[in-house]
Amino acid sequence: MRRDTPVCEWDGCALAGEHRAPKAPSQLREYRWFCTEHARAYNRNWNFFAGMSESEVRHYIKGNATGHRPTWSMGAQTGQSGDDRWRDAFDDAFDVFGEPGGTGQAEGPRPAARRRFPPRVLAAFDSLGLEQTATLQEVRVRYKELVKRFHPDANGGDRTMEGRLEQVIQAYNHLKASGIE
Repeated sequence: MRRDTPVCEWDGCALAGEHRAPKAPSQLREYRWFCTEHARAYNRNWNFFAGMSESEVRHYIKGNATGHRPTWSMGAQTGQSGDDRWRDAFDDAFDVFGEPGGTGQAEGPRPAARRRFPPRVLAAFDSLGLEQTATLQEVRVRYKELVKRFHPDANGGDRTMEGRLEQVIQAYNHLKASGIE
């Protein structure tokens, strides 16, 4: 045993206390020193949440998701929402951002903006035979229709369309995961 190694703090043990363990949940930076055998026994009986109520445990676990740092809802510190704050920052004279009252604002309703998707999502729309403007509900309907058409059970056990069925399933899963609405 080295000179600076403490003696095991377990009652009646004279071995070297080479392993540290926190004294209590409220004293995580203060340690007790144990030998290997007694460190195992101490850890087996350790319960960080001992003495806490059910609501205190839930509160601790919820706070653990953010490292116990304070958080706020988006835009909660100001009286304006994020959309309103940027509108006051400049004059959109050419109506680039759709600001009402800009000098270049077109009259009448604006056409719906075309959604932009990555190439893999566009390929998934093509694979299902749908336009980019399709909603998730339309994607589901088309998916069910194509699965019924290409599934081997619907074709008398013929497996020649299995490749196409896999494409349909992959396209559907990709569109579902892409977050279209």
